[in-house]
Amino acid sequence: PDRVALIDELAEALLANDHWDDVWRLIQDCDRPDLLPGLIERSLPTLLDGSRLPALASWTEFGRAHKVVSPILDLAEAEMAFLAGQHAKAYALALQATHHFDESSPLRWRAHAIAARSAHFSDQLEAGITHARNARALAPDNRAVQHCLWTEFLCAYELENEGNCSSILEQLENSQNGNPDTTARVVQGRYLLSNLLGCHVTEETLFERIRPLLDRVHPQVRASLLYAHCDHLANLASFSEAENGLIETRSLLERFDLLLALAPVYCVCAITAIGLRRYRHADLLLDAAWQAAGSTRGSIPTQIRIIREVASLLRGDRSLNLTATRVDDNVSKCLRGLGYAVDALKWACRGDVNTALTYAVHANESTKFTDTLALTGFVRAIVACRSDSAEAESLITSAIRFATERRRWNQFVWAYRAYPGLLDIAANEPELALGIQPILRSARDAQLAARHGIELRGSSAPQPSSDERLTPREREVLRLAVEGLSNKEIAARLFISEVTVKVHLRHIYEKLGVRNRTEAALHAVYCE
Repeated sequence: PDRVALIDELAEALLANDHWDDVWRLIQDCDRPDLLPGLIERSLPTLLDGSRLPALASWTEFGRAHKVVSPILDLAEAEMAFLAGQHAKAYALALQATHHFDESSPLRWRAHAIAARSAHFSDQLEAGITHARNARALAPDNRAVQHCLWTEFLCAYELENEGNCSSILEQLENSQNGNPDTTARVVQGRYLLSNLLGCHVTEETLFERIRPLLDRVHPQVRASLLYAHCDHLANLASFSEAENGLIETRSLLERFDLLLALAPVYCVCAITAIGLRRYRHADLLLDAAWQAAGSTRGSIPTQIRIIREVASLLRGDRSLNLTATRVDDNVSKCLRGLGYAVDALKWACRGDVNTALTYAVHANESTKFTDTLALTGFVRAIVACRSDSAEAESLITSAIRFATERRRWNQFVWAYRAYPGLLDIAANEPELALGIQPILRSARDAQLAARHGIELRGSSAPQPSSDERLTPREREVLRLAVEGLSNKEIAARLFISEVTVKVHLRHIYEKLGVRNRTEAALHAVYCE
């Protein structure tokens, strides 16, 4: 008994001074796995915020191997599962922890908080709201309250409860107390709300007002705001500007090893690439998103499938099957609605107007997201065109007015590329044709517009593509470089010397205005 008491006192003294590794050695040397929950409880927040996850994993494995039953172990495993992108597992473990923590435990709020976040990412949005509210009621400080409010906002947003969203965002704004992370989240919330019908459209200057503060914002929060801003720019059809912002976002995620957040960023990159007519690059980005998602079901895989359908349709892929886009169960209303809207566009362009209208109705009934509503507006205009309806002109005018009011121009780009006949109607209305010129210019569609009677003011002559600047042999060398072959492998494939390959590459760099092999390969993909 004296030895047990001595070990307990020693462990407590070491924990009080944050000597966690010493406590861990004590647990192992003295065969005291019962001390493990106390060690994890004291060290958990610091270990999760730092680079000690392997140590935490070792501790929980030791506890399970020694039959330690504790909600603290469940919580630790839930946190690690969440960070690893295993959201369903994280939710199950966190849920179990919420049931077994004593009501006085200071970690009970954290169990509800991680359950809320895991539920959100697992598309269990109602459960996410319940756990976020429970966590907020138990939160130990204002920062924890802000954390819970943000999770609750995200769940309410995907449920499209705009009234609840506005109320939560107002509470978050009132509680920020100069916290730059919360300020950034409020701005992101404004961007997100502008996607919902019935909510105010975000001011263009909103992001610029917070940009000077971004260096003080946590990298994960900063990346999330940058992502939302780039998505907003893509909807405005400001594709080049969005592309630059997405490069910054991806760099930030990679620098801080936030790789699990890459999948949705790749999706917006793909949408931007489609806007710039870089269809092959969009395919590569969607492949990267699929790999980063780590799952074949859920919101991200569904979003990837929808964007692939758009890319295939706009590039004129005749092998595109007229089958409904697969939308997984429990995904958000906005993705379900967008899936229906893209299907409506596919059938409208193929001439099956009744099926197209059916899908358009399903889309409008599914969601209040304005990107879907904008797209179905253009689908109805396409149906009217194909049916030689006298309403075609008024329908496209109405659709363009909605896109202007809600700043949802990306869907117009999808619509007129899928069915260029929309531009013929616009060309007959000078005011309409003038209004859409900035969109056509931003989407690099001057030639398409000219073919349908709309000459863009100030458009310069198209620059030759990279292929036109290169000799046939240089194009072969570049193609093999894009495939990842080394100089030696290219030389063997083309039956030339490595020296000759280097000469060709130097000429390619000079003609394309790039500095190295990587930039040349990227340039080739972008300009395909």
